[in-house]
Amino acid sequence: METRYDSLVETASGMKTHIDDLEAQLAIAQEKVKDLMSERDVLLHDHAVAYDELQNNLETAENAVNGLKSEKANLALLLSTTEVKANELESQLETWSALKDRLNAENEDMRGRLCLTEEEKSELETQVEITQSELQSLKASIVKLEQTVVETEEQTV
Repeated sequence: METRYDSLVETASGMKTHIDDLEAQLAIAQEKVKDLMSERDVLLHDHAVAYDELQNNLETAENAVNGLKSEKANLALLLSTTEVKANELESQLETWSALKDRLNAENEDMRGRLCLTEEEKSELETQVEITQSELQSLKASIVKLEQTVVETEEQTV
């Protein structure tokens, strides 16, 4: 019986050692789990911060795109208005040019009876030159606006 008792004591001692080893392994595993949970919490926090930053960047980009779209629409309206004004001035220039030609013809035909004074002739020529200058300036403005619209479209894309 003593042998059996010694055998049981030895088995119990081995089991105790095995239990102690398992408890030590459990403590190490629990520490690792704790470390992993801490790392997970840090990663979750970093992810949340990065997500918020990306969300803010997205909103900023959307606002910028909407601003560019609005600016594009305003530029298109301005271009349209400028083109209308340029057409009006061109028409007015043609009218004044035709008037100038007619007056020159009348001047030639009626030199003796109906003559324009040199001052009136100079005044009409000055008006035509001013209108031509305004037309050239508006044409240059249209070209600049068209370039700005193209650049705005490229930025929007």
